[in-house]
Amino acid sequence: MGSETTRQEILLAAGEVLATEGIEGFTTAAVAEAASVSQGLVHHYFDTKYNLLRELFAWGWERAQRDLSERVDTDDPRDRLVTFARYLLEADDHREERLSVARIDLEFRARSIHDEALRSVFEAGRNEMIEIVVEILEDGIDQGVFRPVDVESFAVVFVAAVIGAEQLFAIHGDDTVSEPILAGVTAIVDEHLLVEERGDARSTG
Repeated sequence: MGSETTRQEILLAAGEVLATEGIEGFTTAAVAEAASVSQGLVHHYFDTKYNLLRELFAWGWERAQRDLSERVDTDDPRDRLVTFARYLLEADDHREERLSVARIDLEFRARSIHDEALRSVFEAGRNEMIEIVVEILEDGIDQGVFRPVDVESFAVVFVAAVIGAEQLFAIHGDDTVSEPILAGVTAIVDEHLLVEERGDARSTG
């Protein structure tokens, strides 16, 4: 295997270990066993367990963004923003994966209270989400689709709502608990973010 192929195989194995064993069972030894490589090779690519976690989350977001771009074949900022929330909150054809990710995220949050290294991993994932929303907002404002707003503040609140919905889903395992939050963030976009002449037309979209 080439170096990049080996790295991706290790990341895939790391995702499987994290999903099945949680943070408690996430070790470089377990990842090495799942990837059928030596533990030394895992450390060759990733110095520490936390470095591996950071890379895993970054890699996961890259894949998620590619998946999202395939689902949203449009340059319309409104559709991109709403679909971003739907992608994270609606089960569709990836319910089990979504539930697993949501529960891992919730476990991260609980443990990161007393673990600074783990907290930095969690913050990296949250910041990735905020950056995606900021980019969509800035594009929408430039196009004249969105009203001028404080994009950083809006993005933080938008992501907080999505994370809150993910936590409810993680706790209850019920697809319906996030529906009111998805409806709420969609209403905020359509009723308060879109310019007036587009608001009525999009409110039911």
